[in-house]
Order: sequence, then structure tokens, then C-alpha cells
Amino acid sequence: MAPLLTGCSGFFTKYEDPQQVGLKLYQEKNYTEAAGAFRTAVRKDPRDYKSQYLLAVACDADNRFQEAIEAYRSSLDIMMITYDGQADTEFRLKVLDGLAKTVAKSDTHDTQLNVLEKKAKTTQKAEDFFLLAKVFRFRGDGDMALENYQHAVLLDNKNFPILKEYGLYLQRIGQAPRASMTLSQAFRVNDKDAEVNGALRQMGVVPGPSLKEKEEMAQPAIPKGPIPPMDFQKIRSGLGLGGGSQPAAPASSIQVPRD
Repeated sequence: MAPLLTGCSGFFTKYEDPQQVGLKLYQEKNYTEAAGAFRTAVRKDPRDYKSQYLLAVACDADNRFQEAIEAYRSSLDIMMITYDGQADTEFRLKVLDGLAKTVAKSDTHDTQLNVLEKKAKTTQKAEDFFLLAKVFRFRGDGDMALENYQHAVLLDNKNFPILKEYGLYLQRIGQAPRASMTLSQAFRVNDKDAEVNGALRQMGVVPGPSLKEKEEMAQPAIPKGPIPPMDFQKIRSGLGLGGGSQPAAPASSIQVPRD
């Protein structure tokens, strides 16, 4: 059975999944070999955004931060161009978290941070400011984190993950009025999230219909505006009752065929 290289000194058979091999090596804290296995997985399927993420995690654990940052970015880029990736919102948040943590702890000269700030100013996309907010939060710079969270929300006040994280952060640092307002907006977007509902209750806000705007409430099945007049002539014709003015014969007068 021909062995395949993982990318470094380890081997696995052609029947083994390199991602699974990489996960096993990572659990054994063999981060260099794990990264090699995840690279093999990416070579086999360049659209495998999860293996790109795992490669980033392994490189980060091995203190190869620049490689980790590049792999995180590749994972995000692949997600943007694949159907599964575009729909995988939860995983995208995980990748953004990983990238932000790596930048926060490794970018001592602000090289990566400057790149992120320049990109956000250029694109004016909510996610780019959201990523910046995460970096500053992981660095412990509350003022800059708040500024970038706020900018992200202003750009997209219907983005539930941003509203949720911003609101929970405001609550954690003791800014209850702003937290209540932000989490109420998050509730309007998604009223099923347990963390948002729990945080609102902690602040004395009861999650329910009263938090929703009038136009966001469930609407009756009646169209807006005046009800159009009914054309009884057409209705009668459609029912096969004819267009004359004579009433339909009573049931007792209808002739039943005889045997």
C-alpha cells in the first residue's frame, strides 16, 4: 500500500483522510505534522475551507503566526466563493475569532492591524470593522473595540452576529443602557437566541412582542389598503350559476336521474 507524505516527515496511507490524520496529530500536540496533513487535505480539495482553518490553528499552536494568518484569510476567501461556505455563518464566526486572536497576540508592530484598518476604511464593510473590533477586544483596548463595533452596526444594523456580540460586550463592561438597546435590536432580527434573551432578562427587559416594531409583527392575511369590491356576477359565472337574475333552484326541485 503506497504511503503518502503529510507534508513533513510523517506518512499515512492513500486510504486515510488527511484531515482526520491531522486532527489526530494535533491532539497529540504534534503541530508541525498536523499542519502538514492539513496542507495535504487542502491540496486534495482547494475548496476545503475547514482544512484551511485547521491548518491555521495548527500553525498558530506551533507559533508560526504569519502562516496562521494567511491560512485564516484563505479560509475566509474560500467561504466567500463556495455555496457551503456562504451558508456556514457559524463557522465563519469561528474563523474570524481565530484570525483576530492570532493578530492580537502576535502583531507587536501593528503591521497586520494596519492592513486590517486600511481594508476596512476602503471596503466600508461591516465584517471588516467587526474583525477590527475583535482584535482590539482581545488586546484589551475597550475604547477601540467599542468604536469599531459601533461602526460595524451602523453599516449593517440587521447583522445578528454583530449585534449579539456587541450587545453582550456592552453588558459585560457595564454599559447596560447601550447593551439593552443593542440586544433589543438583535432580538428584533432573531428572537430565538437563548443568550440574547437571557441577557435581556438580566437587565430587566422582557423579550417579547413589545420589543418588535409595528411593521415587524406578524401581519394578518388581509392586504393593506381598502378591500376591493366583489364582482358577484363573475363569482356566479365561475360557480356555473349563470349570469341571470333568477335565483338557483332549491335543492328539493333538482331532478335526480332514475335507474
